[in-house]
Amino acid sequence: MPISIKKDGKYDDEVKLNDYEKDVVASFHKHVDLMLDDKWYLTLKFEPVEDEAMECEVQPEYRTAKVSIDSDQLKSQPEYIDFYVRHELLHVVVWNFFDIAGTLAYKNAAQALIKLEESVIDRLEHMPMWKLVYKALEAGLDGE
Repeated sequence: MPISIKKDGKYDDEVKLNDYEKDVVASFHKHVDLMLDDKWYLTLKFEPVEDEAMECEVQPEYRTAKVSIDSDQLKSQPEYIDFYVRHELLHVVVWNFFDIAGTLAYKNAAQALIKLEESVIDRLEHMPMWKLVYKALEAGLDGE
């Protein structure tokens, strides 16, 4: 799956990442291969995000997703990089379902749908199976 990186108005090979940001990108590479098929195009943008360490925008009809990453907010919690990455990629996976539900719901149900989506994603993100997946990857069992 192609992953593009943007920071300070520069793209991909022109981008200079610090070690911490390199860890974030590596986590995305690891999780993308586990969670999304190769028909998606993902852009990682290192930029300030209001009240979050990361946020995601998805256009499922074009199979594109953009994840904005606030390095300053995230670097205070390096042990949670994988959780944040999984969380945002799970938004990509369920985006269509909640987008359709939001379209069909009454306006006053929108807040409830947002809470439901976050609840579903939080549960998926913390599933015990992730420990097994990581052990298999470390053992070289990557499915190829």
